[in-house]
Amino acid sequence: MPINPSSGSGSPASGSTCVTVDDILDSPVNCESAKICCTNEILQENLSVAQELVQCFTEYDLCPLESCIKVMSTGNEKLFLTVESKQPIVSLTSVTIVKTGVVLDVESKGEWIILTDGGCFPCGELEVCGIFGLSPMPAAIIRAIKILTLELSAPGITGLVKPFGVSRAGWDDFSISYRADEAAETFGRTTGIREVDNILANYINQRGMFQVIQGKTNCPGPNCTPTCGTNCGCGNPSGTKSCGS
Repeated sequence: MPINPSSGSGSPASGSTCVTVDDILDSPVNCESAKICCTNEILQENLSVAQELVQCFTEYDLCPLESCIKVMSTGNEKLFLTVESKQPIVSLTSVTIVKTGVVLDVESKGEWIILTDGGCFPCGELEVCGIFGLSPMPAAIIRAIKILTLELSAPGITGLVKPFGVSRAGWDDFSISYRADEAAETFGRTTGIREVDNILANYINQRGMFQVIQGKTNCPGPNCTPTCGTNCGCGNPSGTKSCGS
């Protein structure tokens, strides 16, 4: 059955790198990139570390790959995958009823998945396959990855990295000084470079920070509340039963 994604036209192939070593070498820096005294293999390793640090900070999948997610349908007109995937929908491949293997005609509408005929999803477990993550990657995140990679390869080469501020705490009998890490204090995370933290602070994935509470359900059980005016009804697998019937 065809899938009609509302946005996104694909993703990098499995195992690919969204930012390449050539991108790093082409980055404008205060010193010549030729002064990076390491091989491309080491640059690639540092690039992988940089991307992992940025991904951990933002909680986004930066190089989205195809995957499948199991979700329980409540028999309503929309599926919301925030709890299961915690990632934006790039594109959909299929939505399948697990029990029967029937593939549904669906399309994505932002964070939601709907049936193309406007009906209700059948009750029970569905398998949603597609590409989930952040795509395209924002230019600011690409910049953060480049800075991190360059600094891991040749500390100070970008000329952008400044030391963290020093704070002091004092008591009657002694005092201590410590590095003030704003990002770690504010967000509970840091890449170790203030300039990169400041860039990434605007790109933290909020999807995993809130619990989604399911509303009314059209599926059998004590919470079944059919929505009048739709084709959805309690326990109706075909989505044709209406309220009162």
